[in-house]
Amino acid sequence: MKRTTSRRWIFLGLAVSAGLMAGCGTAPPCNVEPAQVEQARAEYQSAEATAQQMAEQKQDLQTQITSLKQQVVTESEYQALEQRLETLKQGSGR
Repeated sequence: MKRTTSRRWIFLGLAVSAGLMAGCGTAPPCNVEPAQVEQARAEYQSAEATAQQMAEQKQDLQTQITSLKQQVVTESEYQALEQRLETLKQGSGR
């Protein structure tokens, strides 16, 4: 019994040490051509410019929404204006 337990520990130790020795090692060199790098850089810069434009458009639209909300007449105000218009129409002889 004692012999099989010690064999297991030895086997486990060897397996772990072999796994650690194999490890990840150094990464292989990246074979990318400079033209691909420049193309990716140009695409990135284009995406950044588009994102900036979208952010500016968003800000402009939010400003427009705020100004339109201030101009909106509520339902009760609209009814009051209609009643006033009817009163003015009756007063002018129409």
